[in-house]
Amino acid sequence: MAEMVFILDEGGIFDASVEKIWKLFSSNSNEHEHPSMKNLRVERTEGAVFLLWDTEWKKSMSSHKAKFTAYRPLGFALDYVEGPFSASREFEYYVPRGPNRTEVISAGEWKSPTLAEDELKEAVTFFLKTWFEEDEKNLAKIK
Repeated sequence: MAEMVFILDEGGIFDASVEKIWKLFSSNSNEHEHPSMKNLRVERTEGAVFLLWDTEWKKSMSSHKAKFTAYRPLGFALDYVEGPFSASREFEYYVPRGPNRTEVISAGEWKSPTLAEDELKEAVTFFLKTWFEEDEKNLAKIK
């Protein structure tokens, strides 16, 4: 299976300020929805926040668990501890591009105990694009 694949995803632009993006992260679940992330839940332990969810890709369901670390206002890190991306690490960061425009850049070292390298690249690219598109819709709900 894939040893490690570095993926850099640049060029996504939100029509929102960095402040509005962080407001979305602090909002209730009705405003911050990810239909692609089934059974999304948050686990808080001493000093750590974990996100758990299920996803479907190529007609197969998988469960994920990732440690979420916010580096406000710069971005956040996800350290995948369970699932098809376990031992992967991603950092998403935000670059202001005007009063109401923010570039979103994701850089990560992705691994998989179950996916070959080409499948891993395809899956990661698919999910990053899907989550970006879902957050575009979510940001439109935030005033």
